[in-house]
Amino acid sequence: MSKAWSVLLQLAEQQVEQAQISLVQIDAAIARIQRRQEQVRALIAENEARRRGQGGSQTMAQMQVVTQFLVNLSKVLPALENELAGLRHQRAATVEFLARARREEKRMQALVERDAARLSKEKAERDQREMDAAGIGLFNRRKVAALGS
Repeated sequence: MSKAWSVLLQLAEQQVEQAQISLVQIDAAIARIQRRQEQVRALIAENEARRRGQGGSQTMAQMQVVTQFLVNLSKVLPALENELAGLRHQRAATVEFLARARREEKRMQALVERDAARLSKEKAERDQREMDAAGIGLFNRRKVAALGS
């Protein structure tokens, strides 16, 4: 049975490792999206400032293009926020999975240790029985030898 516990422990360790890798990947994705959000906000602010600064010198067509560009940029922010919310939800689920995986790993480790202790105890008891049997056999031989003399 000890091999089974070892295999289960190894699987639990793999789950912990995979959850940790997933967490790192999710954190990297969250950081990327946050950087994108900042870039979009900076681009919006830059274009709004440029539009206000050049207000009278732009043609109606140029103003319309800039306005449409700003509208399109403004639509990107909610999409990024939705993606970020999804990643945060995924991160929370991964953190929960990691906690469960760590608990399972500890449980499997305890079972491996308990099984090893059981096997050690059984071996010690078996060795003791063999020693007792050898001692009784030696005692009986000496007794028979003493009676025969």
